[in-house]
Amino acid sequence: MTVNNAAPAAITRMNGHIMSETDPLSGYGEVEWRIGANTGSYAVPFGTGTRSLPVTLDISSPGVGNGSFVLATYPTDPFATPNNRPLPAGVSALIDPVGSENAPNVLDRYWPVTTFNFTSAPTASLTFTYRDSEWNGGTNTIMESSLQAQHFNGVQWSQPPNGIANTTLNTLTTAQTGTFDFVWALVQGSTPLPVELLFFGAEANGDEVLCHWVTATEFDNDFFSVERSSGRHQLPRRRRSRRCW
Repeated sequence: MTVNNAAPAAITRMNGHIMSETDPLSGYGEVEWRIGANTGSYAVPFGTGTRSLPVTLDISSPGVGNGSFVLATYPTDPFATPNNRPLPAGVSALIDPVGSENAPNVLDRYWPVTTFNFTSAPTASLTFTYRDSEWNGGTNTIMESSLQAQHFNGVQWSQPPNGIANTTLNTLTTAQTGTFDFVWALVQGSTPLPVELLFFGAEANGDEVLCHWVTATEFDNDFFSVERSSGRHQLPRRRRSRRCW
């Protein structure tokens, strides 16, 4: 669906919903809104057919160019093991900062949000709406009041998570951002999606081995533990810890 009218009131919900609920395997049910250099509150009246689940863009600073937002949303089965599947296109796993499956701490709905044709993107906050069953159902272990938002740009998850949940309205509003990237997820703030390791290398230095690594993002990370063994099939013989500053 493409909306060529750039006014915030170009879509006004009277009743009914825009059905977006298809996952990447079937193809996202996308709405493109050609906003251009405008500001205001843009509400896309997504819904399931029985429940309204709008996404609202509150644009405070206009973008540069005749640009568009493209938005979609889809739910996942909270009873699956693991849940939060299928993952959005481009996302290969959901792991926490210690490398464990993080699906029980991630709400069972995703929001792909992208922009194009802007030479400089607008600044906006986003408000996402979800159902209770998507955070408290199945294998989830989420405290609703601790929900925060992260977005994935095809390489890494944004850090730190941000946003304020309204548990009465089942909404979460993000901080102002000019980066919308590829897909948004709502996670329990104490268990965000992961540290991103860009590089790890090791080299001999006399009787010692020098290890060096580079991370793209870290959140609530105190130190790294590095283990070694003298043979491929032996257990680690020594552990070293290096504090991350």
